[in-house]
Amino acid sequence: MAGDYQSCARLDLSYSTDRVWQISQSAGGQVITVRIIVTALPRPITVRPDIDEQTTVSEWLRGRYFLVARDEEGPVGFVAADEVKETYSIHIRAIAVDRPKRGAGIGSQLLQAIKDIARSQRARRLVLESTTRNQPLLDFCLKRGFSLSGYRDYYFPSGETAVFLGAFV
Repeated sequence: MAGDYQSCARLDLSYSTDRVWQISQSAGGQVITVRIIVTALPRPITVRPDIDEQTTVSEWLRGRYFLVARDEEGPVGFVAADEVKETYSIHIRAIAVDRPKRGAGIGSQLLQAIKDIARSQRARRLVLESTTRNQPLLDFCLKRGFSLSGYRDYYFPSGETAVFLGAFV
């Protein structure tokens, strides 16, 4: 439904964390070392993604897949993804569940649904992007078989570093 995009942009996508990933890189001779350290914060923070509804919805519309989880009240979660034919992968740009609905298995169902699509499209991998501070999402994915695929500095418009996690389908 067309209204699902706007409804999903209005979900409570905030999260709380007391840890972040710190990434450092050093080079010496023939060796480049990348270290990722999960660092405890002095106190928990709550992150409220800065969502401009019009921009966010237009980005989701450009993707090939937009799956919505619903309950009797309407949308409660979504996954937005693109197919990357050159790498035989599905790139998950966003996966989220309305904060009051978390912990009920909705995120796992959305992830399974996009995995099923990936298999049907003969994709080899799922790749997910996240900020380094979205520890709840990183934990969720790591527990479901994803592993670190890489990172990219200044990836997001906010200047934040992106972490990429991948999983074979």
